[in-house]
Amino acid sequence: MRNRATQRAINGHQAILEAIIAKNPDKAGEAMRLHLEKAQEDLGSTQELGDLSKR
Repeated sequence: MRNRATQRAINGHQAILEAIIAKNPDKAGEAMRLHLEKAQEDLGSTQELGDLSKR
């Protein structure tokens, strides 16, 4: 069984890939932003990497 962080990473990659296949750059960008935010949360590195939502 996968842990929560691993499953969220897989789901994030899937959303990014689906948007790229659909040739939808806006959706791909949003999926990537969300994926990075969730990865940052899962890694507990908010302090080290800074807030990705402000970039």
